[in-house]
Amino acid sequence: MNKLKEKMVEKNIYTRELSEKTRLDIARLSKIVNSLRMPNLEEIKRINKVLNLSLEMKDFKIDQERKNKFNQAIKAFNLVYEDAKNKTKGSVSCPACDKRLNYVKHYNGHIWAQCETENCIKFMQ
Repeated sequence: MNKLKEKMVEKNIYTRELSEKTRLDIARLSKIVNSLRMPNLEEIKRINKVLNLSLEMKDFKIDQERKNKFNQAIKAFNLVYEDAKNKTKGSVSCPACDKRLNYVKHYNGHIWAQCETENCIKFMQ
């Protein structure tokens, strides 16, 4: 866990609340909190002010393995979304392991997908 996330847990503050208090975009802040993106100096300044911290650029780093998994999940979602436009169920090749990523689209448009490989990609949109 990175220092920012540790402090957020310690202070019992969630990403949405931090986003509102810092006036930072929640999607970008979420990536920073989850070590998927580096913050800029202005973002660090705002975070420090709200949380009463003294974090520096060196306190942040990208978790490359986590970022790769995140990117594979996004790619999987896009593949499934495109394939499911005119179907209620189907499968595509999983971008993480090349096995089948099966999906079902519910009547309300929600999609449930799961790779046939255990502990691989699985999501509900």
